[in-house]
Amino acid sequence: MYRLLTILMFVFYVGLVSAQPRHALVIGNGSYKTAPLTNPVNDARDIARTLRKIGFDVIEKKNVNRKQMRGAVRKFKDKIKNGGVGLFYFAGHGVQVNGINYLVPIGADMSQEYEVSTDKLALLAV
Repeated sequence: MYRLLTILMFVFYVGLVSAQPRHALVIGNGSYKTAPLTNPVNDARDIARTLRKIGFDVIEKKNVNRKQMRGAVRKFKDKIKNGGVGLFYFAGHGVQVNGINYLVPIGADMSQEYEVSTDKLALLAV
């Protein structure tokens, strides 16, 4: 809850300061085969709804695989490449390997460390 309030306060501040176009990518992944999560989809839905109310153009994705995540990131990058405000929100599993943070898509195979870079989405890619 504290995280949600912090994000909303930040978004409110950005809205006051900026009249630029505002775009957001919101992803909620919870339907993992092993270690499913119950809240990410609800959290993402709530964040997306709130962002829309304050004027953000929102790309909202739920329970997406790696290909779908990459497509959403590509679409988001296309929208923000000419400037404006960009906000990214992810709820779901994440891992860190060798100092690099990865977002875990639905259907990812996490059996071997060397597979992480090919099966997950690096946070830096966003």
